[in-house]
Amino acid sequence: AFGFSISHTSRQPRPGETHGKEYFFCSREEFENLKKEGHFVESAEFSGNCYGTSFAAVDNVRRGERICLLEIDMAGVLQIQSTPLAQEANFVFIQPPSIEELKARLRGRRTENEEHIAKRLAAAQRELALAKETHFDFYLTNDNLEDAWQKLEAQLVQWYGPVFNKAAGPGEKRSRLSEEETKAEEAKAEEAKAEEAKAEEAKVEETKVEGNAGE
Repeated sequence: AFGFSISHTSRQPRPGETHGKEYFFCSREEFENLKKEGHFVESAEFSGNCYGTSFAAVDNVRRGERICLLEIDMAGVLQIQSTPLAQEANFVFIQPPSIEELKARLRGRRTENEEHIAKRLAAAQRELALAKETHFDFYLTNDNLEDAWQKLEAQLVQWYGPVFNKAAGPGEKRSRLSEEETKAEEAKAEEAKAEEAKAEEAKVEETKVEGNAGE
């Protein structure tokens, strides 16, 4: 019932990545031309690399009789809400129980240092504040994974009813994406977070250089 779209990016493919599978790889010039021509539903730049979801990618998922899922930040949400797709889209904002809980979860992963965690928390606070001023069809607090899923599942049944139930099948508790799709999207999400952290670091370094120049 659900499927992730394949995004475009101007970054170089990494070992093992295939054009048209993880991403549609293109040059920065090609990306900018596509953007100017209005091909993207939403786009962003992280650490000098461009990323974008095209209308064609969304349509490709829908042609397979699946509901397209996009995991995007607030900037992407605002871009989509300014397009015709907003009329038929449902926007879900997933938030942590609190900033303190988010901090504990990030530290528990042991994948980032304190500086990166601080930047992630600052970004989360900005998005939480902006979410209060932005229209979302459903706000979901991820306090417990199982409980959060049940709440989301109930909401999806309200929105998509027969389509969602059909995907689950007789006696099946949940409608799930394929393991391959889920892993691919999780990898994309982690990459986006890493790119955002790099971008924040670059801004800090630039500020330091400007400050030293003025001394």
